[in-house]
Amino acid sequence: MGTVGEQGQPAWGDYDNDGYLDLFMSRGQNSDVPSQLWRNNGDGTFTAITLGSLVNDLGKSAGAAWGDYDNDGFLDLFVSRSRGEANVLYHNNGNTNRWLTVKLVGTRSNRAAIGAKVHAQARINGKTFWQLREVPGGNRCQNDLRPHFGFGDATNVTTLQVEWPSGTTEPFADVAPNQILMIVEPSLHGAFGADGKFHLAVYGNTNKNYTVEWSSDLPGDWTTLATVPGQGPVPVEVVDETVPAVQQRFYRLRLE
Repeated sequence: MGTVGEQGQPAWGDYDNDGYLDLFMSRGQNSDVPSQLWRNNGDGTFTAITLGSLVNDLGKSAGAAWGDYDNDGFLDLFVSRSRGEANVLYHNNGNTNRWLTVKLVGTRSNRAAIGAKVHAQARINGKTFWQLREVPGGNRCQNDLRPHFGFGDATNVTTLQVEWPSGTTEPFADVAPNQILMIVEPSLHGAFGADGKFHLAVYGNTNKNYTVEWSSDLPGDWTTLATVPGQGPVPVEVVDETVPAVQQRFYRLRLE
């Protein structure tokens, strides 16, 4: 893969949903040469795309970002221009390949989940492999905050695992493709209420159950207080009515 002339910022995204990250390269603020799009062949090599408006439009492109603005499962591309030229938004016409977009909602970590990592395993065109997406902070340009995966002909995502900035890790099995999946960071928050009782707020995902446990001594035994279904970004309240009578109590959240 070779390049010629001034280069702007790279933007990585699986625009054809085949499971491999492709590369768009803007040409820089002082260049009138068209930008470049490189398709990932899945074997460590890339093919330059030479047809289409995206790689034939002239303009001083300062940067670019991938994002599915119309939520159809295919990454579109926004290209920022410099020196007074109009910015450009390119719509992806898509294909028949399957996809998954993950909307992360932090409850203990930051709300946008910046710093999170999402791993996905699927069997695509007869080959089983993992993909990784991260939610990065932006530097002039920033891709869609929602991790996006292409899955080709895969009928399901065997394993999806989220690593939150807080250190919490949660796996999901047999996830259906072709959807925007909201995943809420499981967490436990607590405070005394006006009634003098200790109120706990449980955050968790709608397809999972979570158990709140307590212990009077961290190295000691844990006792179940309640098991509740996750309600996404809406907390589920659990009240510990006995805590005022004890000197100290520790709590933890366990995934069922």
